[in-house]
Amino acid sequence: MILAAAVSAFAGQLQTVVLVLFFVRDLHLSPGLVGAAIAVSGVAGVLGATMATWFTRRVGPGPAFITGMLLASTAGLVVASAAGPLPLSFSILLLAQVLRGIGPSIYGINQQTFRQAMIAPALLSRANATWRFLAYGGQSLGALAGGMLGSVLGLRATLIVSSCVMLAGTSTAVVSPLRSLRELPAQQVLDEKSAA
Repeated sequence: MILAAAVSAFAGQLQTVVLVLFFVRDLHLSPGLVGAAIAVSGVAGVLGATMATWFTRRVGPGPAFITGMLLASTAGLVVASAAGPLPLSFSILLLAQVLRGIGPSIYGINQQTFRQAMIAPALLSRANATWRFLAYGGQSLGALAGGMLGSVLGLRATLIVSSCVMLAGTSTAVVSPLRSLRELPAQQVLDEKSAA
């Protein structure tokens, strides 16, 4: 889970730094439409947070985590496919922004829950610090790489590359035991294992 999250944090920031430039330079959106697109992502994030508990109960925490990562990972590919007349390209962009908002809410809530439920309380602060170092450190490196790739490859290509890297991070979660994790183990069992 930490590997998947760290790779996705790197690639997500790689994508984020070129996103508004792509809206303005490639899609020729007005400032008002750029603001609307960003707002849609925020509203979708709130929607994702409100439906995360229901969705997790329905499919299990592991598949919910993977689904959220998959939604977030494909958002860049959807944005990169935006082209044509403004109504069409903006509609595609809005779909991508919905994915960009809902996905991180679903996987973010579940990864936080995993850490709190599956790590012994005595180790939780160290685990959280390690996760934050990897995620936020990865974001810093991703921002730098995104700026460089955007300059060399172009904005649309950078969106595609970043989504492919995010999908690679997601694949580490898919091949892990997370894919079959339907419920979290009881904390008492975890405490007994850590005491032994």
